[in-house]
Amino acid sequence: MLGQRLVCGNACGEELYLDTPAENMLENYIEWFKDSEVTKYMLNFSAFSLEQEKEWFKKCAEDPNGVYWSIMLGDKHIGGTAISRIDWRIGTGVTGIVIGDKNYWWKGVATCVIQKRPEFAFGILNLNALFTEVFLPNKASWMAAQKAGYKRYAIKPFAGYRDGEYLSAWLGILTKKRWQKLLSKQENFA
Repeated sequence: MLGQRLVCGNACGEELYLDTPAENMLENYIEWFKDSEVTKYMLNFSAFSLEQEKEWFKKCAEDPNGVYWSIMLGDKHIGGTAISRIDWRIGTGVTGIVIGDKNYWWKGVATCVIQKRPEFAFGILNLNALFTEVFLPNKASWMAAQKAGYKRYAIKPFAGYRDGEYLSAWLGILTKKRWQKLLSKQENFA
């Protein structure tokens, strides 16, 4: 399913929010994914044509076990995020994020987005836990996850293969109970 609008806060002097993706944004992904810096640490990545992106978008819109958002800064589309592989019986989902516009790397955008997703996952979807998997060299991503309350539960060896080497992954979990505890303490996650 395509996610509803969620206001994350302010970043870089503009309103940062998650919004319902639109088909006209697919060309942005194609451009971003041509950049090896953007895709370097993406799990299970392969480049797509516009027709393949349209098919992927259609599958996302119809997926009853996932929620997909575009990341917007003001009126600019800068990335995407999702809660996918939702197991409704157990109440878990897997999260991911891509900031395709490199001008917004290391600006707190990912942390802000990662902090907002649990509000929807735990408050609206009533999930019990969120999982994430990040290649270890992608320090910015696993640090953003930690700032948002995720805890490392394992390191997975041989999680991927990039540039002639096998990469391990940081595996994180954020439970509803931990998230509620962080909120009750009124902690600023960041």
